[in-house]
Amino acid sequence: MATGTETSSRYGRAGRSSRTLPGVFREHRGALLRGAVLLLLLGPLGLAHLKTGFLAQLAVTHSPGAASFSRDLTSPDALARLARKEHLVDADYSRALGLYKRAIEHFVLHVPSWLGLVELYNDMGRRDEAVAALRFVEEFSPDNEETAWARAMLAHALDQEEIMAVNLVDLVARFPRKHPQVFSLADVRWPDPAVMMERFGPETFPDILAYYIAVNDAPKAAYAWRRVKEAGTGDRPGALRYVNYLLSSGEVEQAARIWRADYLADDRLLYNPGLAPPFLNSGFGWRISRADGVDWLEAEDGRGLRIRFAGSDNPAFRLTQIVPLAPGRYVFSGRVESVDLTTDQRPYWSVAGYNCEGPRVRGEMVPASGPAGPFALEFTVPDGCPAVQIALRRNKSYYFDNKIAGELWIGDLALAPGPPEADAPGAAQALGGGIGVTGVSRTTIDIRKLQVHSGRPDTD
Repeated sequence: MATGTETSSRYGRAGRSSRTLPGVFREHRGALLRGAVLLLLLGPLGLAHLKTGFLAQLAVTHSPGAASFSRDLTSPDALARLARKEHLVDADYSRALGLYKRAIEHFVLHVPSWLGLVELYNDMGRRDEAVAALRFVEEFSPDNEETAWARAMLAHALDQEEIMAVNLVDLVARFPRKHPQVFSLADVRWPDPAVMMERFGPETFPDILAYYIAVNDAPKAAYAWRRVKEAGTGDRPGALRYVNYLLSSGEVEQAARIWRADYLADDRLLYNPGLAPPFLNSGFGWRISRADGVDWLEAEDGRGLRIRFAGSDNPAFRLTQIVPLAPGRYVFSGRVESVDLTTDQRPYWSVAGYNCEGPRVRGEMVPASGPAGPFALEFTVPDGCPAVQIALRRNKSYYFDNKIAGELWIGDLALAPGPPEADAPGAAQALGGGIGVTGVSRTTIDIRKLQVHSGRPDTD
């Protein structure tokens, strides 16, 4: 075991040099001298900064000696802060004016002082001087976000539209996160969307449309959408955003016209019938209500969707698509395959009217197990019903053994105009003589009404 002396000696040899202090000084003389000079220079600067901060803090207090200390201030920033307090808190306009002028005497291009003077002159009723100060600060101040926004707001207060417009356009171009505030101020100044959009130019039309949607101004959003289309500056995400807005407002037919123009490449009635990911989860695309214990998987061959139930939960879920349709008869068809599905509640297809009067109807539940086989649902869309909702649903089970397990595959989905009504001429021939001829199970549905999904599971 090492003794205390041996341990100290060992650490000393490992961590310290045997050189003498004079030798170290000679070797590092230059660096030590530079450090000493820097220390001597920084010391007074630090004391001066500390003094300035102390005086600024003391000047905004109401102690008896505050006035004398404020007279010692020379920092433009400190003087501007004190002037702003006198202006907005104490309403001492003359004292605030004096402090702003002192700040400018120390630094003639001090931006906060000039901006403060603009606001102060306006509140004092000295509008001409306020405008002159604003024009001056517009010429020399930097174009950073904070300054440009301050100039825009002051210009709005002084009815200087050109200065306001220049700064707002600059903010929109360089600071996207400022868009809500910029467009909100512009909307106050130019409530006519035509005037506002002309101020900003075609490249900002999609952003202005997004603003009108965010503030739920439907007439202005409709005008902005027309201008976006005319200018050709829109994109598919912007169109989808507007489609969702129209759907939320109950404007199904208008949303459908935009959807057909921007999302449907041909005359297909069903969007993404192959169920290829990713899903839009909005608009007239497929929407999946995620649920615990349910995995949605792309089929191995890329055709269709495989749904796997873990046997750990009792979920209510839906895979839905809102489909805009003209009045008439249609057939929704596809193929399903199931493997070892448990519980009394298994998935089923349903078709119902979207926001139109009438009962909701549903097809049969898929079998617990069965090979891939076809299904078809025939339905009629009446007048006054602009869209239907097609859905694969599973309701919660209220049995003791209610945790669903197994697998389900769905694919080869299609939606097409259907045969004529059963009592119409030639209906029997169009139907092909019934199930025995086609081998496909059909359910005839009269489409009426489906309420918008509220988040509660269906029980039908």
